[in-house]
Amino acid sequence: MTYRFTRLAFGLICSAFLLSAALREHAERHKSTFPTVATLVDSNMFLDDFAAGAGNDNGAITIYRVGQ
Repeated sequence: MTYRFTRLAFGLICSAFLLSAALREHAERHKSTFPTVATLVDSNMFLDDFAAGAGNDNGAITIYRVGQ
């Protein structure tokens, strides 16, 4: 009998890499539908933390609204 994971097992040495690869893959797949969000996710993720900034209030509000 063969067993396989159907979910990402956290706590393994490779878990951080697999999470990063999955986020990049989803960002790439949805780049045409959600170009702003895909770019932000692809370039502003560190492990499971999202960190982005803006130069002014309007930019921050835009990032906030796009993420909803």
